[in-house]
Amino acid sequence: MGALERDPHLHQRGRLRRLERGAAAVRAAHGQLIAAPEKFAAPYFGEEYTAYARELLFAADALLLGRKTYEIFAPVWPNMEEIEGEYAVRMNTLPKYVASRTLTDADLTWNATVINGDVAKEVARLKEQPGGNILKFGTGELSRTLLENKLVDELHLWM
Repeated sequence: MGALERDPHLHQRGRLRRLERGAAAVRAAHGQLIAAPEKFAAPYFGEEYTAYARELLFAADALLLGRKTYEIFAPVWPNMEEIEGEYAVRMNTLPKYVASRTLTDADLTWNATVINGDVAKEVARLKEQPGGNILKFGTGELSRTLLENKLVDELHLWM
């Protein structure tokens, strides 16, 4: 394991675990949150990053996304299996829970279920179910809600 994985100040990604486990993903650069990592992060996506991202994804058995992250991921990941292999297959086959005030289940096409209403209560209910980790990608209001309600067990930052 390299320095990036050992130093908790350099690596933050949250994991919402079921029962005692759980995850949230945040990327930061130069002290600022970056909303579009594909625009800045490619040079940092080396072997260490890839191995760690794979470890987190394959330890999860569900994904938690906010509406904006879902809307960014859903049209892209189904087309990535040929390029990204098993990682994309795993990303595409995991069930996804999407926190949104505006989307409905009918709007979701990527193996996803909408969470509306009391998101904190619903995520707490999901965490009580047996299974592996719930991995959360993205930043923003959903992250804030999860942190305020003490629903994130691990937080890993990529900087």
